[in-house]
Amino acid sequence: DAGIEGEADEVMSDSGELGDQGEMAADSPVKELGSNGVEDRGEECDWMTVIREYPRCFWVSIILAFGQQMCGINAIILYAPTIFTAAGFGDSAAVAGSVGVGAWNFVTTLMAIPLVGKYGRKTLLTSGFSLVLLGNIMVFIGFTFMAGTASGIVMTIALAIFLLGFEIGPGPLFYVLVGEMYPMRIKKKMMSLVNVMLWTWNLVIVLVFPLVTDALGDDQQGYPFLAFGVIAMGTIIGLHILAVETRGKTIAEMEDLMHRPLRG
Repeated sequence: DAGIEGEADEVMSDSGELGDQGEMAADSPVKELGSNGVEDRGEECDWMTVIREYPRCFWVSIILAFGQQMCGINAIILYAPTIFTAAGFGDSAAVAGSVGVGAWNFVTTLMAIPLVGKYGRKTLLTSGFSLVLLGNIMVFIGFTFMAGTASGIVMTIALAIFLLGFEIGPGPLFYVLVGEMYPMRIKKKMMSLVNVMLWTWNLVIVLVFPLVTDALGDDQQGYPFLAFGVIAMGTIIGLHILAVETRGKTIAEMEDLMHRPLRG
C-alpha cells in the first residue's frame, strides 16, 4: 500500500508540474516564425515602417480602394433611374430599369461565389475591372453617339456587363485580397486605412456625381463614365504591376512576398 501511495504521489507531482508548464505556455505570447525563420511576436509598427518595409501592401491597398469606389459602381447603383432617364427612357421604364439593375446585381453576386474559390484573386480582379472598363466605355458611347432605342439597348447591355465585372472581381474580392495580403504586424493599421479610404471615396461619389451630371449638358452625360473607365484602366495597370496572387499561399510565403521591394 505504501508503494502504491508513493507512486500516486509521484504521478500527482508530475501532473502538477505539467499543469504549471501548461499555464505558463498559455500565458506566454504566441510566437510565429516568418519566412526567414525569425520570430514574429506581432508588435505593431508605425506608418513609416509600414511604407518602408511593406510598400507593396500599402500601394496595392491605395490603388484597389480608390479603383473599387471610383470605377462608377455607386453612381450606377444609386442613380440608375437618373441614368436611364438621361438615356431616353420614360419615367416608368427608368424605374423598372433600376429594379432590373438591383436584381441583376443580386444574380451576379451569386455567380461570383463559385469563381472566388476556383480562380486566383489577381486574375478575377483584373478580369472584373476589365469588364467594368468595357461597361463604362459602352455607357459613354450610348450617351454620346446614340439616341432613342439604340441608346437604351446599349446602355442596358453596358450596365449588365459593368455589374457582372464588379461582382466577380472588386466587389467581393477587396477584403479577401487585403485580408490575405497583410502580415499580422500591420493588419490593424492597414485595415483601418482601407476602410477610411473606401468610405471617403464612397462619399465623394455620392456627393459629387449628381453635381457633375447637373452641370453637364444632355449630350455630355457620358463623360463621367469615360472618367470612370480611365480609373478602371489605371487600376488594372496598377494591380498587374504591384499585386501578387494570394490564393493558396501560406502566411510565411505572403510575409516573404510582401516584404520584397516593389521591383523585386
